[in-house]
Amino acid sequence: MLAQARERASGLRGVEVREGDVHALPVESGSVDRAKIDRVLMHVAEPGDALVQLHRVTRSGALVGLVEPDWDTLVVDAEDLQTSRAFTRYTTEEVVRHATIGRSLGRLKAPSTHRSPSSL
Repeated sequence: MLAQARERASGLRGVEVREGDVHALPVESGSVDRAKIDRVLMHVAEPGDALVQLHRVTRSGALVGLVEPDWDTLVVDAEDLQTSRAFTRYTTEEVVRHATIGRSLGRLKAPSTHRSPSSL
């Protein structure tokens, strides 16, 4: 995925693709103008810690996009409604760490900054 991202961004001025840990972003503080987190927070141990890093690396006035699903809204088209419901329940309880984070993005706070994503 990184190789493909680098290839796609190769002709874009000011775009750099880096690999890193969301808990320790390899980016200088206040150096990012645009950031997007897409289906990441539902998997990390502490989503708020990831937001601390996001806040650290973005400049004042940066544009930030957060996209996360709410797996409780998963609908499986099966003739057997109980099987469909069991699959959704299994996904939300066993497969995805923070399965309902999508519905709470606006309220999610970074622990050390106590700021919501909307104030980033």
